[in-house]
Amino acid sequence: MIQIKWQALSVFFEQKRGEGMSYHTIQAWMALGMPHQRPSKHRLWFDPETCWKWYLDEFTVNRS
Repeated sequence: MIQIKWQALSVFFEQKRGEGMSYHTIQAWMALGMPHQRPSKHRLWFDPETCWKWYLDEFTVNRS
């Protein structure tokens, strides 16, 4: 599992969907349940592949 900061997560999403996201968007998604780790008050880490899977599951419109 790779752990990256939010800025790198934004770049990862930009490569996948053609658009990155702001820190405010990430905070909103975390409130919706996007997986993350907060080892301390000022550190926040994300596994990009896990977050991408969560994004697809959460925001896919045409679910089977």
